Amino acid sequence: MSKRLTLLTVALVFAPVQLSIAANTPTVSATVSGYTAIGVGAIPTSDWVPITVTRNDGPLHSEASGSGGSFTSVPIGIGLNSYIFTSASAAGFASASPGVLRLYGSDLAIAQPAIIGPNLPPAPNTNTVYTNIQVGASFTDYLTVDVVGQAIGTPVQVPLQYAVEVVSDTALGYPTYSAHPITVSASFMIPGLGPQNFSTESNLFFFNRTTLPNGNGFYSIRSSPILVDSHVGDVLTISAAFGISGQANITDFNRQNQFGAFADGRNTAGIWLGDLPAGMVITSASGHDYTIDPTAIAASVPEPESYAMLLAGLGLLGFVARRRKQKAA
Repeated sequence: MSKRLTLLTVALVFAPVQLSIAANTPTVSATVSGYTAIGVGAIPTSDWVPITVTRNDGPLHSEASGSGGSFTSVPIGIGLNSYIFTSASAAGFASASPGVLRLYGSDLAIAQPAIIGPNLPPAPNTNTVYTNIQVGASFTDYLTVDVVGQAIGTPVQVPLQYAVEVVSDTALGYPTYSAHPITVSASFMIPGLGPQNFSTESNLFFFNRTTLPNGNGFYSIRSSPILVDSHVGDVLTISAAFGISGQANITDFNRQNQFGAFADGRNTAGIWLGDLPAGMVITSASGHDYTIDPTAIAASVPEPESYAMLLAGLGLLGFVARRRKQKAA
């Protein structure tokens, strides 16, 4: 029984939102999906609870966000730590515009045992927890090449670049996908170059990693300018796809107190133009200015800490409410 969409499905295969059926019309797509479940043993698909997803689409912009989760707490003894506490949470955000893709994905599974007394072993938590988050975004656009004073058909070279940037609180890398609660992928299509596919689960690790002051990892890929052989009057097709796939499960084969992570692609994945030769003018079908490096643009995705507080809060609020109800009784 598969509880996880494949990485290829998340990042590269989802169908784009068609803005028009006309030729050379830009397309954008943003998708978020996921589920959570708490039970005992193998949890049937009928008990998986989909996260709630909302959309905020506009002209040449696709956006989706969603979150969900549940908790249980069972009293074992006396005191704050005398509860068997179980929680499942997942959240995601995806935004797609021509040239710029932004994502966020997180999952968190908790099966906390209870401490029933001093010098006594904790009461085990045998609950099963499933969490799953799938986030994807893509765009396709068309660039028309012109050079002032040059005739149509004159050979030219167009410089293009691509980049992807992600922050995560877990170590992203190969091997064993099942041991990693979050995976990131990206794909870029540049004319004459073919697909450039990258995944943190690949045995060829293309991402550069820098440790941030707060301990999180900053993962990035940034190409040098790629010179595309073209002609004045040509229309170049470019596209990119960006995906985050997450699954944090606690089962009898993966018994632990807490498991989960986030990946924050606020900084972006995108394509832009390098330094253009004198007189060269590139016009996009979408109207987007590809001379701007998208990684330099501030994003409006919630801070990772905001989502982390949301996920933790789902369980904490329920725990406090349960305690207050019992005290009142």
